[in-house]
Amino acid sequence: MARPLTLRLRADSARPLPWRVVNTSLLVLLATAPLAALGEVPLAPAGALSEKESKEKARNAYKAAETAFREGKFEDALAAYRQADEALPIAATKYKVALCLDKLGRANEASTAYQAFLDSKPDPKKMADAIGEAKDRIEALKQAPGASR
Repeated sequence: MARPLTLRLRADSARPLPWRVVNTSLLVLLATAPLAALGEVPLAPAGALSEKESKEKARNAYKAAETAFREGKFEDALAAYRQADEALPIAATKYKVALCLDKLGRANEASTAYQAFLDSKPDPKKMADAIGEAKDRIEALKQAPGASR
């Protein structure tokens, strides 16, 4: 019985790869390389950011949100906080999202957002005041007229 053709990638390779696997991999690489060079085939998922880029995007969005919040532009602040949270989800941003929804009078959404903040396990030493406020606001929002229970 004839042995299948194999290719050793290194002389000391313990397990050679079957020629079919190597051949198929090379064909795929050769077929997509020209397309990738033309921008037709993305080499990384669309919209995938590096950790550094994500942090920078989050930082910029958070700064914009803070400015809008100070100016009382809560809709704008909410959009920017959500953008920051999408880029880099952290407890502080989740709290700010809840605060904006609360300021906008969107009680049900605010209550859900406060709970999401609490569920994100914020650091009790750094965010003790925010944790207490979130718990208080959830209870107050539950008691508000028209609140769903």
